Amino acid sequence: MSLWPIPYTRVAMIHLDPPDFGDLRSMLAAPPSAQGWAALVKLVERWDSDALEDGVLRHVLSHLERWPDATRLAPRKWVERSMRGATVKLWPMARGLNCEGMVLGAKTCQHISTQLLSERLHVLSAHGAHISHEALTLLLEAESTTHLTHLDLKATPLNTRCMRALTHATTLGALEQLVLAGCQMGNDGIGVLTNEHAALPALRSLDLCGARLGLLALKHLVSAPFAPQLEQLVLDDNHFGRHGARLLARAGAVRALHTLSLRDCGLGPEGIEAMCEEHAFERLRELDLKRNALRSEGLIRLAHSSLLQHVEVLHLGTNRIGDDGIEALVASDHIPNLRRVVLHWNPVTARSRDLLDERGIRHDLKESDWESRWLKP
Repeated sequence: MSLWPIPYTRVAMIHLDPPDFGDLRSMLAAPPSAQGWAALVKLVERWDSDALEDGVLRHVLSHLERWPDATRLAPRKWVERSMRGATVKLWPMARGLNCEGMVLGAKTCQHISTQLLSERLHVLSAHGAHISHEALTLLLEAESTTHLTHLDLKATPLNTRCMRALTHATTLGALEQLVLAGCQMGNDGIGVLTNEHAALPALRSLDLCGARLGLLALKHLVSAPFAPQLEQLVLDDNHFGRHGARLLARAGAVRALHTLSLRDCGLGPEGIEAMCEEHAFERLRELDLKRNALRSEGLIRLAHSSLLQHVEVLHLGTNRIGDDGIEALVASDHIPNLRRVVLHWNPVTARSRDLLDERGIRHDLKESDWESRWLKP
């Protein structure tokens, strides 16, 4: 008996079956996302050249106009294929480059800047890439990078010389979003990033998750030339505690923030107390406080503060909050705009669900959550 249950010819037929146009329409109509983009690329790659030229690619491009540039990254295999001189028929779909995990030496960076980046490509993502400060300088000094609006260097080792290359680049005038999560540059690296040379006039979003920030780094950050223009700031996984929370909240330079993420920053009730005292936030719409051991005590203090005055979305997952904390929140006079609360892994009961429902606040609580609840407030 053969160990191969399906004849080889049948397997070949499965791979050659043309994709379903209905699936394509569904993907293009779905909300844009990185996952949706990956699935879309995989589907479109199954069409042959004739079908693409007969209208499939044109149809895809017309519907991709509403997709943000940051979701439309040319996969690494497209980048590598282009660098070998091969033609990538689907290249017009992309608005950025995904160079995840690549070794970005001087020769590669020169090729990217002179052959791949263009006015149409606005995003460069290099998660976990390996790049020297010489290569980074070469890349950022290229005229083609003047069109970059998003630069993502997540988990890419960056020393102070790399940070200096970033801040001294004169081509980043259009950069709106900078991701340095997991780069672990520490206080020295942040000091370089935020010095007087770091103009970055268009910067609106900065991600410093897991950057090993201390109080000194926060002082550098709130005094940076670009601080007053920031609308989104991610400081997750930096354990600066209550002193850092007070420093950040009182800094008038970041009063324009719309989104602030402080997941796993070791705040505790004391950190919330510090944030609520004379805070400078005026436009905060989304606040993420997940995994900070706030307990009900911290939420009660937050509920009595004007810090939540404009907040629409509040993340409170894994904070050991009980029903008394939720009761204080829904009774607050400072939450006129609050429309959603995320509460997974908190020891609340059906009472919290009912209180939130009565106030018209959306939440993620389900009966199954407290049937097996083991956390204590």
